[in-house]
Amino acid sequence: METNSVWLLALSIAVGLLVPIAILVSGYNVFRRRISWKDEIVLVTGGSQGVGSELVEQILLKCNPRHVVIVDVKNPSHAFPKDRVTFFQCDISEFSNVEKLARLVSTHIGQPTIVVNNAGTLAGKRFTDLEPAEIERVIKVNLFGAIWITKVFLPDMLEKNHGHILNVCSALSLSGSAGVSSYCASKFGLSGFSESLTQELKNTQVNVHVSAIYPGLISTTLFSGVSYKYSLFPKLTANYVATVMLWILENDASVEIVTPLIANGGRAMKLFPVLVQGWIKDMIGANSSMDSYNRQL
Repeated sequence: METNSVWLLALSIAVGLLVPIAILVSGYNVFRRRISWKDEIVLVTGGSQGVGSELVEQILLKCNPRHVVIVDVKNPSHAFPKDRVTFFQCDISEFSNVEKLARLVSTHIGQPTIVVNNAGTLAGKRFTDLEPAEIERVIKVNLFGAIWITKVFLPDMLEKNHGHILNVCSALSLSGSAGVSSYCASKFGLSGFSESLTQELKNTQVNVHVSAIYPGLISTTLFSGVSYKYSLFPKLTANYVATVMLWILENDASVEIVTPLIANGGRAMKLFPVLVQGWIKDMIGANSSMDSYNRQL
């Protein structure tokens, strides 16, 4: 019995790690072309700091788009050139706010051709310690915010037969752990939304793509103080994640990327009984990782 369990574990890890490698490698051959950035209007939610800010910097430095729009509740932490970047303050958790935002962006900048749903928040408490308002806030920002932004900007992309939507999911979209129940709920939902929308568009013959990135733990203030027991799960830098996001946007295709590669083990986790899943997460420190979380007020 123990031997069978060992083989099952080995097979699960192989499936979780090797299949994504094969998909990624084959992906280099299916991308039809790289986009031309000179006519692109890029909108990035949560672009004032962290990964979003890094992505804006890289786009400006490497791609020279027509314009970049930052949407956030906070002012940008970086002084971007005003002739290339416009900031709109908006709480995207409410659809009425996003409708107003869409009108302002269309009037003053133009219709976005690339949308990056990057905005996110975290409560960082055990479920029983969460207030209803905290749960609602996480789900409305992380999930509904992305849905509302997509809802107002996708129709123009479809009409013009050109566009790309990149949703920033999470490795916690693949397998949940303790202390992040509302966050996992929102990111699982965003993953499902991305997959469903991709399938809706794939047979419509339109040149509009939906992609998703599933990053592991990132060294930003959102997850300040969080860590795993082992370096097997390294913290990613915001710069690195932004680089991967830019690679996705540069290619004219829908794609899913999980990074670091070992995070694909979350997919394989579903092959195990719940008891075994819990044992593995306890062993690697996933279920205690939030114990050191420094909540950002």
